[in-house]
Amino acid sequence: MDVRDLFSKIDELKEDGTLRFSTEHAWSRPSEVEDVIQSVYPELSIFFMEEELGMEIFQTNDMYGEFFMETIILDDETEGMEYMTETGLLMKLSELRGAPIPDMEAAKAFITLYNQAQDTAGTERHLWLHVADIC
Repeated sequence: MDVRDLFSKIDELKEDGTLRFSTEHAWSRPSEVEDVIQSVYPELSIFFMEEELGMEIFQTNDMYGEFFMETIILDDETEGMEYMTETGLLMKLSELRGAPIPDMEAAKAFITLYNQAQDTAGTERHLWLHVADIC
């Protein structure tokens, strides 16, 4: 196995049997590492979130949000990226708009209109929304 991964943020094993760690791996999650871990501990469940926004990859297999609750990234050109839940996104955009934004469809529409207004005004602030795919 040729692995060029960087392991970081390795937490201690929790009482509930959860072990959380982060890796850095070019362009995809380190599936070879997962395979080795799974072969040694076949009863282990592995949940992941992978992100490579430049390649438009943002996904998780945690379909119920048990381990990765913040499955949305709001990328603000002036404030940077922020990981958040859907509720957090709706609250943040509602504050920016000055009126409630009720759901994700309205959030996407607001971001489109907001970016168009920024283009018209010639400003540098744009918002980009990334929602994790569940795989």
